[in-house]
Amino acid sequence: MSTSIGLIHLLLLCLIGRLPTLAQGLGPHEIKGVVYLPGNKPAAEVLVLLEDRMGMQVDRTYTDDDGRYIFGRLRSGVYWVIVPAFDRYARTAEQVELLGSEDSAIIRQLNLYLRVKDTASPHPPPDVPPIFHQDVPRAAERAYRAAVKALSKGDRRKGIAHLQRALKLYPD
Repeated sequence: MSTSIGLIHLLLLCLIGRLPTLAQGLGPHEIKGVVYLPGNKPAAEVLVLLEDRMGMQVDRTYTDDDGRYIFGRLRSGVYWVIVPAFDRYARTAEQVELLGSEDSAIIRQLNLYLRVKDTASPHPPPDVPPIFHQDVPRAAERAYRAAVKALSKGDRRKGIAHLQRALKLYPD
């Protein structure tokens, strides 16, 4: 019993230590652009992910009818904008640096161009970092985001309670 409690405390400390990196949504910067299908046609209702340099998902959105997406209120840092593989299209990923003062907004325009999957090579291009994909239940994801928000505001008690709930909902 004490070993599992110790492991939970260690996990919580590790997560809390990562929170400044994960607690996006507090800065003035934004990344926006258009996702295009082959032939330069805007891609509507396509999932777009935003990950930090460690591969942790920061945000996600879907393109609008004109293929536009936007990630706002970001802190300075290095991000990956990713369109996961779907249907017959290959995964697309681009790195974006938002390096500057938090006093003035940096707005990066990043258009993404989808490619048809290459069936001859099942491996991603070597310049694309590996991603970790897990089907995390929405309730666990919401609890985690609530923890990030509470901890970023300095409310450790509430943040830890949300993290414990997230771990209870998704212990893997």
